[in-house]
Amino acid sequence: MASPRWRGGTVVGDHRVIFAGPAEAHRGSCNKAEDRMIFARAAAVHAALCGRGGKKPGLYSMADVLGLGDV
Repeated sequence: MASPRWRGGTVVGDHRVIFAGPAEAHRGSCNKAEDRMIFARAAAVHAALCGRGGKKPGLYSMADVLGLGDV
């Protein structure tokens, strides 16, 4: 999977969602971040959430994070 990257002006993060199949592609929304502090705040919030619930360090799936169990 190719992942092109470019940077310009004050944009520190430019993310686009593309769902691609064998014969079609859907290009979704775009998100632009202009301050890296957004990423730092999100990382701090999620790190704090990881410490809740008595979970031991390990490898967890997104289903685990969302509380969906074995989906």
